[in-house]
Amino acid sequence: MKFKIDWNQKEIARAAKAVEKHRVVSRTWKVVLRLATFVLVALLAYLLFATFRDGWPGFHGLIPWIMIASGAGILYSGVHYRIWAWQTRRNNPNVTDGFLHTLSDDGYRVQCGSVDSIVGWAGVVQVVETEEFFLIYISKKQAYFLPKRVLKTAEIEEVHAKLSEHLGTRAHLLTV
Repeated sequence: MKFKIDWNQKEIARAAKAVEKHRVVSRTWKVVLRLATFVLVALLAYLLFATFRDGWPGFHGLIPWIMIASGAGILYSGVHYRIWAWQTRRNNPNVTDGFLHTLSDDGYRVQCGSVDSIVGWAGVVQVVETEEFFLIYISKKQAYFLPKRVLKTAEIEEVHAKLSEHLGTRAHLLTV
């Protein structure tokens, strides 16, 4: 099965966000990150309350915390994914030609300009299907993505069958 995909900066940014969201992370690490976020927000709220309670002279002490919170807000908003997609297109002439994704019995292959990458099925860590993409993880944090917009309904079923056949429980697919 072969699928030709054109470069779409907004789609690349959405795919990068999906890859980050579904990457292989232990449950403990997810809890730690959520707890750290909660503590940072609670601390910022407390400092803001204390500043208003004591008057504006203490406001200058909040500036570093406001900068940290703004940085965290930018990371959570996904702006950095759009910037990354723009930089990738600007710095990598191979992506302007589009991508050719191939699923075969040998593995998953992506061709892009002069780059040709083949990952055997044994090298795939997991596959996660979202509403918009198939995310093919080649490590805990790196993944290829196959946009569903280029697939017909019958082809989606073929992709499901191929991934289930070669990956078994490593294929986390949506039920049809």
